[in-house]
Amino acid sequence: MLSDSSMSTINSQLPKSRFEFRSEEVERVQAAVRTALNLSAQEQETGDCDIVFGQAMLDYYSLCFPAELRNSRGVQRSLYCKCPRAAAPEVTSILPFTEADRGLAGYEVESLRLLERYWHSPHDAAQFVKIYLYVSEVNCLVLERVFGEEFYPVARRQDVRTKLGLRDDVSIAPILRATGAALARFHNEAPAGAEQSASLDSKVERYLSDLQNWGLASQAAQEVRMAWKNCSREMQNSSSVATLKGLDIRNLLVKAPDKGMLIDPGRIKTGEAESDLGRFLATLRLLYWGSPLLFLHCVPSAKLEGAFLDAYAEMRAYSASKLKLYFVKELTKHWWMAYSALQVKRYPALIRELLRKVYIDAFFKALILKELRRNV
Repeated sequence: MLSDSSMSTINSQLPKSRFEFRSEEVERVQAAVRTALNLSAQEQETGDCDIVFGQAMLDYYSLCFPAELRNSRGVQRSLYCKCPRAAAPEVTSILPFTEADRGLAGYEVESLRLLERYWHSPHDAAQFVKIYLYVSEVNCLVLERVFGEEFYPVARRQDVRTKLGLRDDVSIAPILRATGAALARFHNEAPAGAEQSASLDSKVERYLSDLQNWGLASQAAQEVRMAWKNCSREMQNSSSVATLKGLDIRNLLVKAPDKGMLIDPGRIKTGEAESDLGRFLATLRLLYWGSPLLFLHCVPSAKLEGAFLDAYAEMRAYSASKLKLYFVKELTKHWWMAYSALQVKRYPALIRELLRKVYIDAFFKALILKELRRNV
């Protein structure tokens, strides 16, 4: 399977873009990228390049296309070009790029530059994609192209085979350990910025209020609220670090049997270290979400979460009680996202109601309450 560095792992909970790009817009973007690549080659004294662009596509609202580059010395590079667009259903074309679009690109460039300095993975087992250059004229990030398989299906397959006593050619535990160790180093070394994330209480309350407005039973929402308040009552602040909003397993590719690549760091904000841990572990816990195996109450092996957390703890201490709260906040967010996706589905009312109550609510409510009531 081929996955490209600029393409976030497919998130079935988000609607696809409804507009099509125009060929003349793509040609304008690619012409600017071609000029920038040749200029970069000249600055590096490698001569003009032979550049071949691949088929353009839309990743939600962003224009993406691969590029093969070969310079006069025979050096070849596989690149991927990404022009970020902010979500805007009313937009019907790629050009012109707005300030919001450029803001998205700026955040990603800033994140990738910081990661080049402070993300160090043991044995290169969990590296972040590298940025080659940014073409501001057309808001285009030119990234290293990554070939690999999405982590979700690989991890699910291996987890099932392990439960059945079978072996698998791929070992994901080393990738998870390397990610945990690299994240701990990043939290220890990367400078924290000034921008703070919103409080946990306000985020959880917003998600629950929206869920109620969309049909979640008041009793269920109140049950989660009370359990949350009981856990968060004695919450203490942790030290602030640089956090990665895109750190979850949906943005992780498997390049080799024991090597992974993280492809989208998201925006870097200042927050508590446990927020990154909770975000990553929540997506790992949701490994079987969307699969029929969820009805069989399949959950990923605790060894997978342990591989990540233990490697992190070897290099940096964390608060288990604070991690629990961030973990629950992320689960509540995914509950909210599942409702958001259901809102745009054109299902008959009865089917939507059954999905909401039997599948979505039953799963998330049980998982969240179990976690909140767990002693740490």
